[in-house]
Amino acid sequence: MPDLSLKNLWEIYRAARELPDDQRRAFVESASPDPERGREILALLEADGTGLSAPLTAGIAGSRAGLRFGHYVTGELIGRGGMGEVYSARDTGLDRTVALKFLSVTGLGPGAMAERFVREAKAASALNHPNIVTIHEVIRAENDLAIAMELVEGKPLRQLLVAGPLPVDQVVRIGRQIAEALAAAHAHGIIHRDIKPENIMIRPDGYAKVLDFGLARSLEAHTLGSSIAGLPVGTLRYMSPEQARCETLGSATDVFSLGLVLWEAATGRHPFVTGSPFDTVHEILTQPAETPSKYNSLVPRTLDNLLLELLRKDPAERPGCKDVAERLMRSETHAPFPARHRRGAALALAAVVLCAVIWLLLWRRPGQPSVPPPAASLEIVPVTSYEGSETDPAFSPDGRQIAFAWERDGRSNIFVKLIGDGDPLALTKGVAVDVYPAWSPDGLLVAFLRWPPAGGKLDLMVVPALGGAERKVAEVDDPQGYPHPVAWMPDSKSLAVRDVGPEGPTIFRVSLETGERQLIAPRSPYGAYLPLPSPDGRFLAFERIMGSDRARLCLVAIGGGAAPERCFDETPELHGAAWTPDSRKLISANRLGLFSRVTSGGDATKIADGRFDGLAAARTGRTLAFTRRYSDLNIWRAGVNGGQSEKLIASSVEDSEPDYSPDGSKIVFRSKRSGSFELFVASDDGSNLQQITAFGGHSGSARWSPDGKQIAFGAYPPGTRTAIIHLVSPTGGPLRRLTSGAESSIVPTWSRDGRFIYFSHETKSLWKIPATGGPATLVSNQETLDATESHDGQSLYFRKSRTIPGIWRMPAAGGGPAVLLPGTESVMSRYWQPTADGVSFVDNAGAQPVLKLFDYRTGHIRQLRQLPAKRLVVGPRGMTVSPDGRSILYTREDLTLGDIMLVKDLPN
Repeated sequence: MPDLSLKNLWEIYRAARELPDDQRRAFVESASPDPERGREILALLEADGTGLSAPLTAGIAGSRAGLRFGHYVTGELIGRGGMGEVYSARDTGLDRTVALKFLSVTGLGPGAMAERFVREAKAASALNHPNIVTIHEVIRAENDLAIAMELVEGKPLRQLLVAGPLPVDQVVRIGRQIAEALAAAHAHGIIHRDIKPENIMIRPDGYAKVLDFGLARSLEAHTLGSSIAGLPVGTLRYMSPEQARCETLGSATDVFSLGLVLWEAATGRHPFVTGSPFDTVHEILTQPAETPSKYNSLVPRTLDNLLLELLRKDPAERPGCKDVAERLMRSETHAPFPARHRRGAALALAAVVLCAVIWLLLWRRPGQPSVPPPAASLEIVPVTSYEGSETDPAFSPDGRQIAFAWERDGRSNIFVKLIGDGDPLALTKGVAVDVYPAWSPDGLLVAFLRWPPAGGKLDLMVVPALGGAERKVAEVDDPQGYPHPVAWMPDSKSLAVRDVGPEGPTIFRVSLETGERQLIAPRSPYGAYLPLPSPDGRFLAFERIMGSDRARLCLVAIGGGAAPERCFDETPELHGAAWTPDSRKLISANRLGLFSRVTSGGDATKIADGRFDGLAAARTGRTLAFTRRYSDLNIWRAGVNGGQSEKLIASSVEDSEPDYSPDGSKIVFRSKRSGSFELFVASDDGSNLQQITAFGGHSGSARWSPDGKQIAFGAYPPGTRTAIIHLVSPTGGPLRRLTSGAESSIVPTWSRDGRFIYFSHETKSLWKIPATGGPATLVSNQETLDATESHDGQSLYFRKSRTIPGIWRMPAAGGGPAVLLPGTESVMSRYWQPTADGVSFVDNAGAQPVLKLFDYRTGHIRQLRQLPAKRLVVGPRGMTVSPDGRSILYTREDLTLGDIMLVKDLPN
């Protein structure tokens, strides 16, 4: 084989770049005596974005449109590149549209290289990050390889850059998403190596998707690196210095490439661009980057500094992608960008709002009031941006200060801060967990709740607003997971506090002087939450939880009298609420947005879309505060009898509701990694992830059939608010609908013989339906949740609701009384499961959650092990026990971030 020196190869490459597209192939083939190296130079030209008039890969010819490939039927050709062609395709198994990228086995080189490609592409398929284009599977057939992957509608970032620099807020938003994707890949040991604008797709909703994870590494390894020894691989303009020197690469190479992309997005030009790609590489190797603000004065200093850190020559001096994502997220959330960018954001928000209104009109059920569009966009500015999580804002009476809880290093304390510049003042400094501050109307005191280190009931505390000695007022037994359980009465001499009474959660008036209690919310099976005394002292507003994600905002006169309780229309559960200063309106927030309601009657008026957790209102005008949150929920495994816990299934979004298969070899769980809550199946070690639903709505509460051949789950179809029970195969495929949808059917479980599926109508009643289909039969009119048959099939174990303590038992045939299992009163939310020996459950009464077992034989409680303190998540099904009884899986919150935000000039 003729020997081609590196200099010769570079000369051929550079000469080919100067030729028209249609002449390059012929020139390279004639100039290179070695056909293999000629193909590799052509591949390098393609990777460098110079364009070719025909595909480079041998063995791919003609149109594949309309052909069947495995269980896919191809559609139109949507792209062509150096390694093959990309077609849209229909997945006939899951009934979804995907992209099929065809590659030639002969074009990949020796068989070992093709096998390596398959292995690495399969490894990349495990990433399943919302900002990474998902690889579904790798298919081989004769001389073809095909990669089935997510089909993304949108534009390459390169296309957006044609018009010049992007708005700074868009640069930050895109950069944060790419950095999160890279951080997830690096955590799995996967380096992209070819981050460039062409490999980043931007959807119409602004979502960024990174293409070709795993493919870039494989393609470089054998297409460019193995044959052209010493020739830099990747795209020349976007490679790191170490990549240009052909050194061993680590994750820092992707960081540098990301810096190049974001620098160009912020300025409209490449930081090292010259007339020749190789001269550009020389600049990358030898010259420092200039600040982006030199070319775009709107780039803030924080972004200037970050991008220069990304472009440091020494890989060891660059920040990691996780750190980059967090810094960009803080900038995205808090930095006040120039007015013209805010105007662009407002226009984008207006478009989203319009779509949301149309969607809501189609979504609502008959009889529900329509929600009018918001009157104006809101001006939202940050109040805090500290390390850790700041939550639960409360205004001082003059509206100039905010009290809040600040969690960091495993503890939470109460702080106050002037709105604007200045450091916060710590009101509490202990090791306990202090939360839910409330500022007295006279401005003298701040009340809050404290979880003592030893666990047990919470202490209702007060502390001077300027700092000083704390004082305990009373003890409360407060259920977790609901906003603001403490509020001041207008006289500043008593507090309205949510506590658990004999009939569940309700609201008491607690005297500041004596600690005496007076019931002020009528008792109800739906509980009473979110106490809100009106500023004029006449009314108490509060929330009733009506069922799964259903609530009502209610009013009752303070002091009683003949006036009955009055409740408004049902809404999703509230994330917070507040009175306006004149006591005429209530502002409330739920997952659909921010709403205003005149208490004298009429429909709610929508103010804005978005999430406004822990809402608070200033007493002096049209100003709101709320918490902007981010949390990462993952699935952990722990031995039942002790040992270390380990993270088993994780992503940057929620992974929850695990369930072991009957033989213990597989796990089904729900995840939001595809953009909506879908079901996934993995091996018992967390590997071999496979998405088995593509519902597009909200799926969850999955349970395996006793024979392991089917999975039952509940789902809200897109555009509806009614949950329906479905069945699906563990390998995916068509869904089979069981319930009608006339009323929400939730949390399915199987009978031990596999013939029936139990489910609840909300939590009001328990039903069962044949697994083969047919009419449902009422089992019990008792309030039920997660009803599960005992192993002998004689009993049903269940929770009454999230608001009523304990695990209960009744006959499986129904009709008998419900009996509380003694000792289970402190069970945490939905962390429990019947086993062969008893009911395993998590007790949350102490300082740390404890896994316990209610023994069927003796009726006694045994402690099994401790779990991490205060990291278990209230809400979804939280726990499953392996069939051999040796381990449990549970849902844990691994990261939580929160910042206090301010809404200025709320519309009237």
